[in-house]
Amino acid sequence: MRNDGRVSTQVRPIRFVTNFTKNPAGSVLVEMGGTVVLCNVSLERGVPSWLRPERHKRGWLTAEYCMIPSATDSRNKRERGHTTGRSQEIQRLIGRSLRGIIDLTKCPDTTLVV
Repeated sequence: MRNDGRVSTQVRPIRFVTNFTKNPAGSVLVEMGGTVVLCNVSLERGVPSWLRPERHKRGWLTAEYCMIPSATDSRNKRERGHTTGRSQEIQRLIGRSLRGIIDLTKCPDTTLVV
């Protein structure tokens, strides 16, 4: 038995709220037990310079990650002007994972920022 009352084979309650924020091209609020994640996607015209020779063939996807200061029991300082090594690795993991499942030829010369 886990301290929240679930048995070892039971997953935490999951909830998805789509279109959670109005300004980005897409957004979703994901809740899994006490973990809450807000994910937004913005679109930018163009692709990184190293991809420009292929810009009419495919787009690009990049990720930005930031944990809010009071997300844990001990407050983290807000990242301003720098990104911690942990956040950089999480951004890379998110970007690689999403690029692996998205057909970027469907959005040529466009960057998706998650």
